Amino acid sequence: MYKRQIYNGQDFDGTNDFASATDAASIDFTDTDDMTITGWFNRDTFNTDDVVLAKKNGILVSEQGYQIMITAADQMVFHAADATDQYTVTSVATFAATGWNHFGLVWDQDSAANSEIYVNGIDNNATDAGTIANVNDLSNALALRLGYEVDNQNPFGGKLDEIRIAKTARSSDWVTTEYNTSAAPGTYTFYGVQETYSSSGSTLFVDVANSRVGINTSSPSNTLHVNGSVRVDTLQSGSSTDLCICLLYTSDAADE
Repeated sequence: MYKRQIYNGQDFDGTNDFASATDAASIDFTDTDDMTITGWFNRDTFNTDDVVLAKKNGILVSEQGYQIMITAADQMVFHAADATDQYTVTSVATFAATGWNHFGLVWDQDSAANSEIYVNGIDNNATDAGTIANVNDLSNALALRLGYEVDNQNPFGGKLDEIRIAKTARSSDWVTTEYNTSAAPGTYTFYGVQETYSSSGSTLFVDVANSRVGINTSSPSNTLHVNGSVRVDTLQSGSSTDLCICLLYTSDAADE
């Protein structure tokens, strides 16, 4: 493990290092699935083809699946292929120097306009190639790899951190917010620890106008007051009985 952008990242040697996840439905994408992949990378070498993430054996149309790589031209490219048709999204930005960069790949399976690469929270106006409507099922039986193609080609030399995959096409605001909340972790101020609430059939109520939050009440009395900026990092429901609220605060002044 390599202590990096958020906490522990992974350092890849550019020869044969990779991380792998077994094939599963959660990382396969059918004809009706959208996708968002985000993360941080820091290259050690340049002018080489370096795979960030792959569930695909290569860049050919016949190689079904999806992949994100940085090419020998130092541009980021996303490939999505169903073995008959392929669609690519190529960044305008180049990455020919060391340093951490955040990327966001949004794949909207029925909208080329919404399929985009974001660099450090900003829409990069990437170049698209192919007809997105012609690309169907991306599913395969391959493992998902970080830092290496599944056929052991194009190893990544450098560091990767906070790689996330979601079966939805995130908005530009969502990608920008993820970048902003993870760009400078050294400046975070934490108040308390994560709290969980578990109860069957419970309802979370958020009173936005009065900055209040409550469980099983439409008139919460607890008020959150931070004399600075507040960012909600995660709000998720793990199951029908578990609700987890995680708040991340950044503030230049004391909490009141």
